Amino acid sequence: MTISSPNTKAYVSLIIPAFNEEARIVKSLDRILSFLKSEPYSTEVIIVDDGSKDRTGDLVRESYNNHDGVRIYQQSHNLGKGAAVKQGMLLASGEYLFFLKLFYF
Repeated sequence: MTISSPNTKAYVSLIIPAFNEEARIVKSLDRILSFLKSEPYSTEVIIVDDGSKDRTGDLVRESYNNHDGVRIYQQSHNLGKGAAVKQGMLLASGEYLFFLKLFYF
């Protein structure tokens, strides 16, 4: 995986809306990043924390703060999945933009 730096455009931007996902966010992101690492194109992952009341945002920052290509945007309060996806799309730099819902284990 080629990680896009803040000054370069990613080929693929993956937007992940998150609300109260502390139980699965780290494990899900580990699996997502592991997959993306095997791909030949540049990527970025944008997590939009939609005003979570739990530690979702804190866990992402603690686990991925120094990981190039992973960004988190914190909304001040819950605006809904649509608003979170829209915000992530507006922040994305990729030629192709995708969003996904976190998966359960």
